[in-house]
Amino acid sequence: MEFKNLVNTNYSYGQPNQIVDLRDYMYNATNRACSRFWIISPFIGNYSFLSILFNFEKLLKFNVDLKLITDLKNFSTQNYKTIKFFAEHGIVKSIDDLHAKLYIIDNENIVTSANFTRKAYMCNWEIAVSSRDEAYKDIFNKKKKKSFPVSIEQLDELYIKSKENINNVNFSDKEEYEDRWELPSELCKNSNYETFYKAFKNLEILYKPYQKWKNTPLKFEIDSFLNYLFHEEGQPSYEYYGCNIYRQLDTREQQQEIEYWANKYHNWVESDKNTWDNADRRYTYSIIAKKTLIKDVDDITIDSFISILNECIESYKRMNKWLNCDKVVKTNSISQIKEFCKSLLKTDLKGIDKFIKNNKISGIGPSGIQELLGLCNDDLPIRNQNTNAGLRFLGYNV
Repeated sequence: MEFKNLVNTNYSYGQPNQIVDLRDYMYNATNRACSRFWIISPFIGNYSFLSILFNFEKLLKFNVDLKLITDLKNFSTQNYKTIKFFAEHGIVKSIDDLHAKLYIIDNENIVTSANFTRKAYMCNWEIAVSSRDEAYKDIFNKKKKKSFPVSIEQLDELYIKSKENINNVNFSDKEEYEDRWELPSELCKNSNYETFYKAFKNLEILYKPYQKWKNTPLKFEIDSFLNYLFHEEGQPSYEYYGCNIYRQLDTREQQQEIEYWANKYHNWVESDKNTWDNADRRYTYSIIAKKTLIKDVDDITIDSFISILNECIESYKRMNKWLNCDKVVKTNSISQIKEFCKSLLKTDLKGIDKFIKNNKISGIGPSGIQELLGLCNDDLPIRNQNTNAGLRFLGYNV
């Protein structure tokens, strides 16, 4: 049996002495697939990530034969949406105590330690070998015979039971870890501020017909809307947090998604009045912040600056790594803070990335700076990781 390729999370040998990245290898293999995409994997992960890396849309377009063998005994650890995709467009089977991982893409057979999950391809150290030996198809078919078929109806029943048993939490949808590896260059985001700004402004145009609170600047309603997508009612944008992928939506699909989720957001807010009060207070504090920074910047004190941070920056309440008020107090002089505030007010759109990169204030990270920029400048949106995730969910490459 001849093995042609050795693959691990950093490298693979497609030709002698040629180094290839695992994600590049899988992405390119499925991108040119035209006959089969068969998988054996005990764990099935994040649909949003896998659908992009493994070209689900293109697999459907070319009517590629889809087969998935997994272990559904503990369904709470599986991603329902990914498995249902295979059930709807191919075949899903389950076998207890499965441990093997095998990917067959056309005539390429990849035996690997990597589960069919985002964590395997973005965080873990994995290894694989690839061969064109026909024996692997026989191995797959033998596993298939020993497994039992799973219908869409059975899959739905498993999903309902798993939600009841684990209090509506599906662990594969809530993977939390820091990415160690990068995606193929074709899928990587453009993270500069100007690209984000253009995406947000386009969202403002598309969202404008659904604006509910006319007395508050639109960017604050959209900020609240994007937080809703991240934190509430199914958390649809959660899967796009801290990753380099975005949904592939055409203009019509994007408009439909915005309309659908804007209406759900408005209904949700009406059922919980305090939600909008929080967003409205954010607008109020932005007025206070601008007054303090613009009119009184030469008289600003450590305490007044910390007060602005505490009241205005959402990331302080949610992710302390972006803003550490104790560190701000202990490691920065008042002259440094005044200089920071002056730069904050005079930085224009094209200078924001440089301003973030050259920030000398300890305790305030990139998200904290971008929230302050949005609060203190009428034209600039409020940006943090939740905002990025919401934009990616709505089809923007940020």
